[in-house]
Amino acid sequence: MVLGRAKFGLVKAGRIAVILDGLDEITEDLRPVTLRALSQQAISRVVVLAHSFEMAAAAQRGFLEGAVALELQDVGPTAAADYLTRVQLDPPPRGWSELTGRLRREPDSPIAKTLSNPLTLTLVRDTYRSGDDIRELLDFCDAVGDVSGEDIQDHLLDRVLPAAYTPSPGAAPPRYGLEEARRALGHVAARMSRDGTRDLAWWRIPAWASAGPRVITTGVVFALLFALGGRPAYALVGGAVLACLYLLGDRRRSLSRPGAGDMSPLTPRDLWRRDQAFGLAVGLMLGLGLSLGIGLGGGLILALGLGSRQAAGHAAGLVHGLMWLLVFGLVYGLLFPQTCTVSLAFAQLAMRWHTPARLLRFLDDARQRDVLRTVGPVYQFRHARLQDRLAGQATPK
Repeated sequence: MVLGRAKFGLVKAGRIAVILDGLDEITEDLRPVTLRALSQQAISRVVVLAHSFEMAAAAQRGFLEGAVALELQDVGPTAAADYLTRVQLDPPPRGWSELTGRLRREPDSPIAKTLSNPLTLTLVRDTYRSGDDIRELLDFCDAVGDVSGEDIQDHLLDRVLPAAYTPSPGAAPPRYGLEEARRALGHVAARMSRDGTRDLAWWRIPAWASAGPRVITTGVVFALLFALGGRPAYALVGGAVLACLYLLGDRRRSLSRPGAGDMSPLTPRDLWRRDQAFGLAVGLMLGLGLSLGIGLGGGLILALGLGSRQAAGHAAGLVHGLMWLLVFGLVYGLLFPQTCTVSLAFAQLAMRWHTPARLLRFLDDARQRDVLRTVGPVYQFRHARLQDRLAGQATPK
C-alpha cells in the first residue's frame, strides 16, 4: 500500500517519464492517433524515439508542439572501444584488447566505422561469447581486400543463429538444431519479405499454403464422424457440406485477427490459447445445446406417443444419438477456430519446407533466444536486417 502511494505521488508530481521507442514500427495509419494522444496528455514527460523522417513528418502535422528535437550522433571509436571493454570480463577474452586497440588507433578503418551504431555494437557483444576469439572478425576484415561496412555487418548477422542455437557448456541442448532453425527462419523471413511486412502474425500463415488440403482434411474428419455415429448414409453429404462451410470461412479467418476488437497487449501465445479456449467453449455449448434440445423434445415425444417398452428401446437409441451430437459439437469447436486452420497450415509447411510441425512453439523458442521479439500479438525479427539477410539466403520453394 505504501509503495502504491509512493508511485501515485511520483505520477502526480510529474516525476515519471514515458519513453516510446520505435515510432516507425507503428503502422502508418496509427501514427497520427498515437502522436495526437501524446500531444494532448499533460501528465508525464514524454520521450519519443524514432528515425528522423518519421519525426519530421510528425512535426509537419503539428503534433508534439513545443517538443525539443535531439538527433543521436554516431558512436565514436573511443566510445565504442570503452563500451566493448565494459561489457567483457576482466581480463577480457582473447583478441578483445586487439579489437579495442584497433578502434582507438585506426578511427577511419572499416571496422571502426561499422561499429559506430548500437546495432553492430550489440551484434559484436551478443554473437561473440567468452570462449570465442574475436580475432576471427579482425581476420575477416583483413582478408577481404576492400571490405565495406555492409560486408562486416552481414558477417556479424551470420553469427546470430550459431550463437543462439549452439549448445552452451553445462546447459541443456537447444530444442532445435542450428540447421533446422536456419532453414525454418529462412523460409519464414523470405515469405515475410515477399509479403512486404516486418510483422509475423500467426493467423495469417494459412495464406502461405493452399486451402485445398485443409478443406479435404476437414471433410474427411466429419465424414468419418458421421460414419462412426451410425449414419454412414450421411457421411459423404455431411462431410462435403461441412467442408464447404469450412472453405467459406478459411480465407476470412486468415485475414482477421482473433478477438480483433480486443486492444489488450496479448502475446502471440496468449492469443493462440484464447482462440483455442473460445473454440472449445463454442463446441461444448453447441454440442450440449443440440443434445439437450433434441433430447428433451425426443423424450417428450417418446413419453407421449409410445408405450413403455417401445419407449425404452427408442430411448436407448436417442441417448446414443445425443452422445454423438455432443462429440460432434466438440469436434466442431476444435476444427473451426483459427488455431486449427493454422495448425493444418503448419503441417502443410512442414511437408513443403521441412519446418517444425509445431511452428508456433519454434517461433516462441526463437523469441526466447533473442532471434525474434514480440510486439503485441505479432512476432518480428529482432533486427530487420537479419530478416533481409535470412530471406536472401533461403532456398526458394
